[in-house]
Amino acid sequence: MGFTSGFVGGFTLTSSILYLSLAIHQRNRIHQSTLLKQQSLLLTSIVEPLPPIPPPTAREQRTSFVETAKDRWNDEVEGAVRRLQRTDWSALRIRLEDKVSAFWGTGMEKGREGVQYAEDDIIKSGAEMAMEKGREGVQYVKEELVQPAAERAINKGREGALYVKEELVEPTMQRGREQVQTMKEQVRTPVVSES
Repeated sequence: MGFTSGFVGGFTLTSSILYLSLAIHQRNRIHQSTLLKQQSLLLTSIVEPLPPIPPPTAREQRTSFVETAKDRWNDEVEGAVRRLQRTDWSALRIRLEDKVSAFWGTGMEKGREGVQYAEDDIIKSGAEMAMEKGREGVQYVKEELVQPAAERAINKGREGALYVKEELVEPTMQRGREQVQTMKEQVRTPVVSES
């Protein structure tokens, strides 16, 4: 694991643990606060009962178009406020956190894939570069070391062969010719018998 991926992984793990710890602590505090409020309201209602809810007042009928538009506007605003009041903000926050977490996980996975691709690409190009340098090294050894050594060996072999020819073979051949010549002369001269 490289430095960057190790650092990012460690940072992600640490920040995730910290976030989850703080979220659990906050939920516990909110739950405790709700329980305390309920208990306080229960105890207060025993000592001081809540006043009864007054009956709804009768509405007056408005007849003009402007008054009807105002009523519709007020109904819309009232409906929007009720929807906001009925919204479970905790569940909404949890859904939002889940979506952000999924998005973050996808981003991290794509990041890991990108790092893996980059590492594979770097390794592949590094291997290709190493093979090229190896070929260049072999070519250098062949051209700079092996060929000159082979040429020197061939030249030394030629010099040795020339030395053997000039110093050993030719004098031996010359002596052999001389002996053959001497033998020919002896054969040509008649042998005188002493009888």
